[in-house]
Amino acid sequence: VRFTGFIPMEEAWNFAASAAVCLSPFYPAQVLRSTSPTKLVEYLALGRPDEALALLREALAAGGRGPDLHSDLGLALGILYARGLKEVQGLRQPALRSQRLARLNQDCKGPALEHLRLGKGGAGPEHLYAEALIAAFEGRNGEALSRTSAALAAAPWFYECLLLEGKLGLTQSLQRNPLEAAEQSRDLGHLEALGRTTDRLLRLAPSLPEAYYLESDRWFERGRILEVSDAEAGEAAYRTGLQWADRGLAVDSEDPDLLIARARHLWVLGELAQRGGKDPREAFQSARASADRAARVQPDRGFIFRNRANVLAAQASWLASTGQDTAEAVQGGLASLERALVLDGRDLPGLRTLAWLQGFRADALRSRREDPRPAYRAAVDVYEEILQAEPQDPMATANGGLMHGLLFELDLEEGRADPALLDRGLTLLDQGLQRSPRNVAAWANQTFLLRLRARHAREGGLDPSPFLDRGRATARRARDLATPDPAAYYEQGFLELEAAEGGGSGATDRLRAAEDLFRGAARKNPRESDAWRGLA
Repeated sequence: VRFTGFIPMEEAWNFAASAAVCLSPFYPAQVLRSTSPTKLVEYLALGRPDEALALLREALAAGGRGPDLHSDLGLALGILYARGLKEVQGLRQPALRSQRLARLNQDCKGPALEHLRLGKGGAGPEHLYAEALIAAFEGRNGEALSRTSAALAAAPWFYECLLLEGKLGLTQSLQRNPLEAAEQSRDLGHLEALGRTTDRLLRLAPSLPEAYYLESDRWFERGRILEVSDAEAGEAAYRTGLQWADRGLAVDSEDPDLLIARARHLWVLGELAQRGGKDPREAFQSARASADRAARVQPDRGFIFRNRANVLAAQASWLASTGQDTAEAVQGGLASLERALVLDGRDLPGLRTLAWLQGFRADALRSRREDPRPAYRAAVDVYEEILQAEPQDPMATANGGLMHGLLFELDLEEGRADPALLDRGLTLLDQGLQRSPRNVAAWANQTFLLRLRARHAREGGLDPSPFLDRGRATARRARDLATPDPAAYYEQGFLELEAAEGGGSGATDRLRAAEDLFRGAARKNPRESDAWRGLA
């Protein structure tokens, strides 16, 4: 392990002993008899808290005592608690969530707090850090940060304090909706402050994979906020985050969190390339390779398989937009997601990806002239399940509204459409836009549903103009956001084609307006098939 700066000689010997422990896993009992058990916590720096915990418990059973040992036991249990809590928080089923949380509290949180309190009997920065962990576990983040600051003032080399500060800062950022945070400049200021923490951490512990993961994730959060209003700035942030993930993988090429961070940056960059008319093939292939590698390294974490499913879903979206076969990507994504749901239960992130993949499966069936209704209904059912837990979930409202519209369109073509289905879709979109008014996809989907409403009215002998006027207004709202997404242009183009179907003196003007809109969509993304289909 490489360190920079000066540290006390006693600590240098401790680190040397720790390295000996890490390199001697074949003789844990002998090591325990000849080396201070507290040094075994260095397993934690390698991302192996289970092994650290087993050895520390063996030390306790062999008669080891003292505040250092208890502090180390509390730290190992605390890391396991934090890892488990992250996975429990997204579980959809209340009974399962409560059951998992109770077991996690019993197995990790309770014992962690007990050991950390026993460890407070000592003196020095290690015990300030133990107090910070206790405060963090109990949700007193301000107190936790004051303790880490005090510990760092006494021992500037204490990288674990910086790591805890970084994790608290990143958790705070992850709790924010990027579509809302984009309008709050203080969010970027918060990420800048987090960057100062990760910069100190990386200079102090350049061999710590978690430090690179924090910095990579910080840039991902920055990209989420920036891309809403500035696609180029968002893309630059994602590319910087990808570079940090690659730097971390140069330290530890098998770190599963860094592999997933790399896959996540690449899949978003692929989506941005797709929207901008560029070829995303290389980004999606690289994302998939990283996600596959993470699944091989750690096959027992639902988080990893859920992210692999997201990569495959994004790839399927691109394949569908270019007329290529999506079956392999969709089936692989569904298989990965099934594995994630078995490991994590029906958590909200997993359900979002499941519904997304069901939508792609339906689109593929429709393109082959097979009945897509069962797949669309399956997607609708999953979105409704999400909305029971999160009534204004941005993805469930935008895509759930779209699925209702696609089902209505199929029925409309067969002359048996139920307007209630379309009304439900419009209601979902309205709910989502109240929370996230910068969601371009939701505005474009609403334009599509209003076009279907206008067609239904026209074919029923009613006046379609109220729905056409409202559709134009929603499309304008989407275009005003000035993103590279061409959906608002081609959706209004199809709306104007619907208006022209009614004939009359204004039909030619409507066709010319549609032509301009489709050409605008093609300028936004020359590879957008709907733009060329509409123009034809």
